Parts: sequence; C-alpha cells; structure tokens
Amino acid sequence: MSAARPICPACGTHLVLRQEGDKLHAWICSAGHGLGFTLSEAYERLQEDEIRRIWKLAKTAVATGRPSPFDGKPMAPVRVGLTADDSEAEAAPDATTVEIEVDLANEFIWFDPGELDEFPEDRPDPTPSAQEMAALGRIRTAFGESLAANWDVP
Repeated sequence: MSAARPICPACGTHLVLRQEGDKLHAWICSAGHGLGFTLSEAYERLQEDEIRRIWKLAKTAVATGRPSPFDGKPMAPVRVGLTADDSEAEAAPDATTVEIEVDLANEFIWFDPGELDEFPEDRPDPTPSAQEMAALGRIRTAFGESLAANWDVP
C-alpha cells in the first residue's frame, strides 16, 4: 500500500483509522459512506470461508468499481452469498447476498453502510476433540523426534 492517507471511494474525504470492537482496525469515512479494512484485518471480523470466497471472486472480477482509497484504480465489485456457518458451500438461492468492492493490489475490502452488518460475526474455532488431540500428539511425537534427530532440536 502507498504511504498516503486513503480517501473515501464515495466522497473523496480522508478516511480515519479506527478500532472497531476488540481488535478490528478499519478505515472509516467520517461522512458516513462506509468503511474498509485490509485482508489481514478481515480475519478479525469475517468467517474464513467468506474471505476465501471474496478473494476467489475478486480475482476473476473485472475492476469496474469505485476508485481504490489507496491508489485511485477501480476496485472489483464482488457479489457474495452469505452463509450462517463456516461451510464451503455457496449460500442457498434465497440467502442474503451483498455486493462489496475489493482492491486486490492493496488487499483492501470496502463496505458501504450496513453491508458489513450483513456478514455473520466470525466464531472462534472449536476446541479439538480428545481424539483429535491424541492424533496431534502422535504426529508431534513422530515428527518431533525426526526433526530433533535431523536438526539438533531439543
């Protein structure tokens, strides 16, 4: 990303960096035209399956949207079907869809007012089961001993 302060793609005013909730840092239009955040910040708010879908769609979309807040080049409009869980499946035909804009070069996602609220909150990953923990222990033992033997790892 460029070092210049980003501007709102709707009105051209400078965006303000604010913390939303406990962790999410978002660029917000003080005139109320929306907010955006980087791909790395997306993991603080969106579900991983949605992020993967957004990025997959953005890579094949034609960049005809509003200008990027960072470099003024057109962003890629992406229509995302939303699911209530972390499934890989696309949303059902009657499910909510939201059109957002993505700046691939600057790894930035822009949301008009209310669009981010349409996305379900990210849920923490479930705690591994006892069976999964046992399998991880076997893997750590097998590979840990191999690594220690090959690289003098304590």
